[in-house]
Amino acid sequence: MFTHRLRALSAVAALGVAAVLGSSLPALAASGPNASAPSTGYDILTANGGVHNFAAPWYGSAAGTLGNSTAVALATDPKTGGYWILKSDGGVANYNAPWYGSLTGTNSAVTAIVADQGGYLVLTANGGVHNFGAPWYGSATGKLGNNLKAIGLAVDQQTGGYWILVSNGGVQNYNAPWQGSMGDVVGFPPATAIAPDGSGYLILTDNGGVHNFAAPWYGSAAGRLGNNVKAIGLATDPQTGGYWILVSNGGVQNYNAPWQGSMGDVVGFPPATAISGG
Repeated sequence: MFTHRLRALSAVAALGVAAVLGSSLPALAASGPNASAPSTGYDILTANGGVHNFAAPWYGSAAGTLGNSTAVALATDPKTGGYWILKSDGGVANYNAPWYGSLTGTNSAVTAIVADQGGYLVLTANGGVHNFGAPWYGSATGKLGNNLKAIGLAVDQQTGGYWILVSNGGVQNYNAPWQGSMGDVVGFPPATAIAPDGSGYLILTDNGGVHNFAAPWYGSAAGRLGNNVKAIGLATDPQTGGYWILVSNGGVQNYNAPWQGSMGDVVGFPPATAISGG
């Protein structure tokens, strides 16, 4: 297992190695108007399976092991601090977190993985929710309508139920309260992610907008992303209730949550695909 430490600008020479294996990165000083006192951190997943940690523990990565697959989603185990990587072939790789199974060999188009009560749930594009060591309360299979896909999944920490985010901005709820959605509302940019917060949830749109439903709102990145950059991931800070937005260049924007660093605009990293906090 290879890890390395980096700091701010002095890290550039080591980044080629980090892009292959993932990295163990120290917390960087919070800065800017969204800075807050240090608390928890986050992990960023790259398409090659690398896990890059920012004020969060590092237990390994899937870099170099994926074959023809890519890494599409990441979930943190709140009990161990480890994590699960979801691969495009339906496989799940575990790091300091228990392995309960996967969808390898099922030819399922997987889109998300989340932790739930000791295990995890895997979402497929047709709305299916597949439980591994976690409770199951139903799925949206056969309920999405034409040309719609299930793209995000969030667990209600109060009930153990979950919300499914649909590509039109709609939300379907299973043993979790429905707090609203953007489904079929004209004029919204495409939805890209959903994250739980308090008794509700937040929906991210690709322009950086954060839309809150029975959850606190601390701002968004709308109008601040730059050309050809999109918001692709969202994670909440369990200590502050704030959140981090992952953008397509590997950058992270923080809102009432500490900024611990990012891979924004650093040459040599594979594309970022997911962020997981806590």
